[in-house]
Amino acid sequence: MIAWNGCVNIPQSRCFHSARRCWRAVELSLQNLDLKPFDQAILAAVLVRAHELRDSGADAITFCELDGDLQPWDKDGRPKEPLHTLYADSGVLVYGDFALETPTKIASSPQR
Repeated sequence: MIAWNGCVNIPQSRCFHSARRCWRAVELSLQNLDLKPFDQAILAAVLVRAHELRDSGADAITFCELDGDLQPWDKDGRPKEPLHTLYADSGVLVYGDFALETPTKIASSPQR
């Protein structure tokens, strides 16, 4: 098992800025998400930061993602598991554009 503080001391992991993000990336890598390592790192950062923001009182967390690999829906707009559940459990509403228009509201919308 990797120690929390040891994870951020690995030179290649400095981009995580926290042991929680690094450890979350390790957890995600064990879930067979079919994501590239960089996408796993991005997903870990988004999920951990969403929890941090929620803990500090944020009401709504949105994530704009153009990369289909990290979007929680397929090309037909159906929820893509387990990404859908990961985002929903973290209270993250994912948009497929930076105008915050697509999707208008899909099943991955946080229900808090």
